[in-house]
Amino acid sequence: MGQAGLVASSTLEPRLKRLMLLRVVMITTLLLIAISVEAVSETLRPVNPLYYLIEVVRMPLIGTTPGWEMWAAVIGINLVGGVVSLLFFARYRQRIAYWV
Repeated sequence: MGQAGLVASSTLEPRLKRLMLLRVVMITTLLLIAISVEAVSETLRPVNPLYYLIEVVRMPLIGTTPGWEMWAAVIGINLVGGVVSLLFFARYRQRIAYWV
């Protein structure tokens, strides 16, 4: 191998150690965050509009039916989104051609 191989391996070893340490730190951080977020997610779940949209699709797939509260939330989210999009369309109608 010679000198070149020896130099390359000696410079690679600290980098590999740092990368391995970085992976361990990232995985550990994710596990710790998952434990602490579980309690917070229970309180924030009703405020997240994506929760209702995902649940309406997920529930029939697992064999349950969404309740009327779930459907009311999805219909409300769609109505609010529709009104907001119409307001944006009315205001920025002339610029849409530039964005597309």
